[in-house]
Amino acid sequence: MNTESGAVLKAENLHKNYIQGDLEIPVLGGLNFELARAEQVAVVGRSGSGKSTLMHVLAGLDTPDKGSVLVDGVDLASADNDTRARVRSHSMGFVYQNHHLLPEFSALENVAMPLRIDGNDRPTAEDNAAHLLSEVGLKNRLGHLPHQLSGGERQRVAVARALAGDPKIILADEPTGNLDAETAAQVIELMHTMSAEHGCAFLVVTHDPSALPSFSRVVRLADGILT
Repeated sequence: MNTESGAVLKAENLHKNYIQGDLEIPVLGGLNFELARAEQVAVVGRSGSGKSTLMHVLAGLDTPDKGSVLVDGVDLASADNDTRARVRSHSMGFVYQNHHLLPEFSALENVAMPLRIDGNDRPTAEDNAAHLLSEVGLKNRLGHLPHQLSGGERQRVAVARALAGDPKIILADEPTGNLDAETAAQVIELMHTMSAEHGCAFLVVTHDPSALPSFSRVVRLADGILT
């Protein structure tokens, strides 16, 4: 990675306000954060503290009012839309609370999709997708549609899809929010395993206190900064 500190992601002095009528509401207030290679970090904070805003800014899906977000030597805060999309495609993967799998496509096709978009031919994309699905324990579910999978299995497909582009960073926003405790623990354990095996960092927003001891670091978002 090309940040000076060796971090795979480095955010400096992030400020973000939202306007509601005549009010200016501060969300991020001079926030600083670094994520190291293969580090597994949980972000916690009360509802409305700005965790999703932070994830959107770090992903280049939203721009801060002030500050920088360095990924692969690119400042996403000042980059144009095409550059941000390129960085997301080649350096980042995403897992959401709602898996966002395409309902008409099989598990294999959902994981192969980003590889096809990136220019791989169908056999190569599907071979790589099958390997990833096997890694996450779904080698016997390749042809299943999302509605034929359990909630935990759908999130495993989502993790495999996030890994498809061999990213350096995976951002996960409440990835276990819709799962029961046992399944949630399995998905968190899976993400830790994939982080170690693929050498990618995971930054996970979670409300699940039982998951926190398994992370290498836990940071709390409050009053616009991380502690």
